[in-house]
Amino acid sequence: MVADDRVQVVLANPGGSYLIETDPRFASYRTWLSSDYMLTQLRVDPALTQKRLGDGFYEQKLIREQIAQLTGRRFLDGYSSDEAQYRALIDNGVTYAKEWGLRPGVELTAAQMAQLTSDIVWLVEKDVTLPNGQTTRALVPQVYVHVKPGDLDGSGALISGQSVNLNVSGDLVNQGSIAGRDVVSITAENVKNLGGRITGGDVAVRARTDLDNLGGIIDANNSLSAIAGRDLNVATTTRSNSNAQGSITNVSRVAGLYVTAPSGGTLVASAGRDLNLTGAQIGNASTGGQTVVAAARDLNLGTVNTSSSQSLAWDSKNWRKDSMQQEVGSSIQTNGDLRLSAGNDLNARGASVTSEQGALVATAGNNVNLSTAQTTRDVDEAHQFKGSSSWFSKKTITTRNTLSETTTQGTTFSGNTTYVQAGNDINVKGSNVVSTEGTTLIAKHDVNIEAATDSTTERHLREEKKSGLFSSGGIGFTIGTQQQSQDNQDARTTAAASTVGSTNGNVAIGAGNHYQQVGSNVVAPQGDITIQAKKVDILEAQETTHSTQETQFKQSGLTVAVTAPVIAAIQTAQQMGRAAGQTSDGRMKVLAGATTALAGKNAADAVASDPKSGGGVSISITVGGSKSQSKTTQDTSTAAGSKVAAGGNVSIQATGAGQDSTLTVQGSDIKGGGDVSLKADGDINLLAARNASEMHRSSSSVSGGVGVAVSLNSNGAAFGVTANASASRGKGEGSDVSWTNTHVSAGNTLTLESGGNTNLKGAVAAGKQVIANVGGDLNIESLQDTSKYHSKDQSISGSVTVGYGFSGSASASQQKIDSDFASVTEQSGIKAGDKGFQVNVRGNTDLKGAVIASADKAVQDGVNSLTTATLTQSEIHNRAEYSASSIGMTLSGGKDVKGGRISPTGAGVGLDSGSASSTTTSGISGIAGNTAVRTGDAETGIAKIFDADKVQKEINAQMQITLAFSQQAGQAVSNYVEKNRSELVAQMKKATTEEERSAVQGKLDDLKLQERVMNILVGAVTGVGTAAVTKEALSTAADEMRALMIQDSAKFAGVTDGTTTYDNLSAESAGVRGDGYKVGGTRWDLDGLCGEGNKRCKVMEDENHKPILDANGKTQLALNEKGQVQFDLKAAGVKSLDEFLQTDDGKKLAGATGGIQGVKGTLFGVPYEAGSWQDKLIGSFAGTHDLIGGKLSGLYDDQGNAKRGRSDSEKMFHETWTMVAIPISAPFAMSEQLPSPVWNAISILLKAAK
Repeated sequence: MVADDRVQVVLANPGGSYLIETDPRFASYRTWLSSDYMLTQLRVDPALTQKRLGDGFYEQKLIREQIAQLTGRRFLDGYSSDEAQYRALIDNGVTYAKEWGLRPGVELTAAQMAQLTSDIVWLVEKDVTLPNGQTTRALVPQVYVHVKPGDLDGSGALISGQSVNLNVSGDLVNQGSIAGRDVVSITAENVKNLGGRITGGDVAVRARTDLDNLGGIIDANNSLSAIAGRDLNVATTTRSNSNAQGSITNVSRVAGLYVTAPSGGTLVASAGRDLNLTGAQIGNASTGGQTVVAAARDLNLGTVNTSSSQSLAWDSKNWRKDSMQQEVGSSIQTNGDLRLSAGNDLNARGASVTSEQGALVATAGNNVNLSTAQTTRDVDEAHQFKGSSSWFSKKTITTRNTLSETTTQGTTFSGNTTYVQAGNDINVKGSNVVSTEGTTLIAKHDVNIEAATDSTTERHLREEKKSGLFSSGGIGFTIGTQQQSQDNQDARTTAAASTVGSTNGNVAIGAGNHYQQVGSNVVAPQGDITIQAKKVDILEAQETTHSTQETQFKQSGLTVAVTAPVIAAIQTAQQMGRAAGQTSDGRMKVLAGATTALAGKNAADAVASDPKSGGGVSISITVGGSKSQSKTTQDTSTAAGSKVAAGGNVSIQATGAGQDSTLTVQGSDIKGGGDVSLKADGDINLLAARNASEMHRSSSSVSGGVGVAVSLNSNGAAFGVTANASASRGKGEGSDVSWTNTHVSAGNTLTLESGGNTNLKGAVAAGKQVIANVGGDLNIESLQDTSKYHSKDQSISGSVTVGYGFSGSASASQQKIDSDFASVTEQSGIKAGDKGFQVNVRGNTDLKGAVIASADKAVQDGVNSLTTATLTQSEIHNRAEYSASSIGMTLSGGKDVKGGRISPTGAGVGLDSGSASSTTTSGISGIAGNTAVRTGDAETGIAKIFDADKVQKEINAQMQITLAFSQQAGQAVSNYVEKNRSELVAQMKKATTEEERSAVQGKLDDLKLQERVMNILVGAVTGVGTAAVTKEALSTAADEMRALMIQDSAKFAGVTDGTTTYDNLSAESAGVRGDGYKVGGTRWDLDGLCGEGNKRCKVMEDENHKPILDANGKTQLALNEKGQVQFDLKAAGVKSLDEFLQTDDGKKLAGATGGIQGVKGTLFGVPYEAGSWQDKLIGSFAGTHDLIGGKLSGLYDDQGNAKRGRSDSEKMFHETWTMVAIPISAPFAMSEQLPSPVWNAISILLKAAK
């Protein structure tokens, strides 16, 4: 019969799909999961089937009642919500129905029930009597529970009756079922319920000694009392299985004590000595019910241990081992009031204790210990792969990975109100004590609220071995063995915070002695927080990491390497591309491009000189080996602060022990939406927590080889013996310290009251109004974050070849990086709002880079006040600076078979540095020091400017670029000089007159000067030269280069429009030292001036006035009697040459600095006068830049103008070269401006670099 319940309404609508509908007010106006879900999965239209008894809410109520009747528990194993449980049971029912072809409405047969492998819900058609007496049929959800090992079955014992009363003089052991419809009363010496069930309306089980409920259920509908004269043990049992691959231990039967009455039910569990719950459950579903769990000595809410392990082995090199151990905690769940009581200790480990609607009271005569259960997991696996990377090589990769982690699951005490009291200490570790309406913790001695620690340790090792033929880098290969490994290890700990709080109410904590909160939270979002003790410490927890990365490399065998000019040029281009991508210096990027161009030119020259062999090929075959190793370790410690936060007021007091009553807050935050009060009989210490990080790096390498070298060129092959060796070492160290400041903030008034000193060191105290009464000194100090870094790396290498002549080379490099940083990140102080600050200090007030500040309104209203015996102030200087250098040098020399010299020296330098500084001053708003300081001012500290990885890449890129440039430029100089010298020597031999010999000798002298100038230039740009660079040498070189360029410019007769004539020296200028020549700007570019096909200039014509073409089919300029180019105004569509130069095509002829060389000067398009500072500045650069950027690059033709018919790639090359020439020309341009001591210093620095 359906009960007449005001929650449900019997539907009058005959067309409805169910008989009973829940009042929406009681169903929370939501849609509840119903049996429609089952019918839909079975593809049965719910509208076409028999009516269901009730809606989803009503069906779930029926399911809940059936489960309680069948098992005595609120939920089946593994479930914690009605909806999830109902869905899973329906899913199981659908699966079973499909397997057995069941039809909804038909009950399961005994045979079908015996085949169940899981608990299910199935729709069964039943006769239902409605409250009006009408009988109808409806589909009702029925729970079928499958029989587990140990459950009551046909072979078990059953004692049942209306009332069951057992009074046994000895022990009672139950492995079956004792059931009474009204009353069950059991009294015995020892009661052992071993997997059995004791159930009834009212149940009383009393043991004169021990009551053991092991894997069993004791449940009652109305009241349950389980009383032991000595120990009461409720323990969940486990079962274990194992096979060849592993083992598993999991929960077999959950032991529990339950009351299922919807209201008014009582549950009492009591022990004369100890009460032990081991992974067990106590449940009282009664609204307004009472639950008491008490022990005369210890009340232990313990855990049951489950575990699993698996070992898979494919062979001795490939295997995996997994293991896990997990503690499953106990649970006490009630709807009404819940009281836990222990005469001595109350211990809860990973437990869940909840009163949904009532009060939770936990008391202990000694300690209350709430701690964590643990889950540990270990993984160890190894794998090995063998294969081949090509037909001629084998590769073996071996890996080993291990993981060990421990995570914690805290205890939770939760009630509508929660009250915890201890006669000695309350210890909460990684756990929660919470409530809806109010939480109270009272301990006669100490209250400790601490974070638990989770930890993880892992290691990843990878080793790769190669044998056979493999690449050795560049154009070459190695036949031998190679082994490299990487070993990464990490260990870290994290803090798992405790929480004491109330969602709607207040939190009150009292300790008779010491209150300590570490890395944990005390919160009351809607209420107040009160903390009272003789001594208060609110501190941070520390989270740590330790990591190690270690790499090793070893190789031995026979190496074949091939070098050739073209290959070297390609490798240089690749190296320069990578280096340019790692530097932020625009000049270096340009220099990298120039180096690539030089390498290409040198390769082309080499091939041109020996085309048959492609410029010469060298092959080396060496036997040797190399090894290297590096190791980096890093340790960090990071603060995980505590938090005290209330939506209302916060009051924290340390009183009762005189000067020993101190209040310390370190690296943590205290916040109140209303007033905040901190009071101590002794000192108040608001301190920052320290975060630290340290890094240590070391590396080393060594290599060597000996063998033969073969040189191939057009003259044949030559053989020699070659040997090489190299070594390197390096180390780096870094340390960082940062501070996590403490913050105390009030939405309204913040009050600080100390009998002793008040110290804010790395702390901010803030509120709309701040009141401080200090019985001693007030010390406020800002703390600086610091960072230091130092590294030094060195390498040296050398090689020698003897046979076809002699050659040797040596290379060395050194890199150093130093960085130092110290800055205040957050300024300490008292920071008030519009109501200002009122600070009274009996002793001295000392500010170190700190402030006592307010909003401007408080200053204007005159509400700020500071009363102190004395006042001292000081400022803090913030700084950031770093310097980095990378120097590389290559020396090479020798003789070829003809006795000629080989290869000059090469050097490269990379430099980077930076600095920043600021001052953090002290001040008091409108009173002293920096009186302009206000709350909300921007921080005055500085940010870090140093990035070790970025700086290292920068200086290495610079060094590689300048070193490569010096080598390629040196080779280019050598090629240029040797080619021209050979031609001039040949001309000297052919000269027959003194005049001819004198002319050739003049050109040889010019060539020597050019060689000297170019060597000085290469040395200046790379930091190392073949001769000392002095002011005098640069000045002389500049003069000589200027004279050469004036002479070269004079070759062009000019261009004329018939009225105005310009050549390359026709513009007015002060020149250099009064020579009056303007050499700055671009030379005439006749391609740009005359246009395509010389359409804007007059050309040579035949008698038919048709253009005369040259051998290449191009028109030829018609020069006037003075040899000048004739500009055709009509063809250009202008009235004068000057007008054309102002057109878009004309402006393209002008350079940014100087414009057009033979026309009035411009600087970035703006005209300047002769003798102006622009004229002098451009003139000082002009000669040197013209030689380097124009003459040496091959830009000019035999008329001293830009070569005609240049391709786009040639134009790009010349533009790049011209850009590079600007910084190179600077030392020469400034040679007349810098005093001698500066040039002496430059010379010393260059020698040092050398």
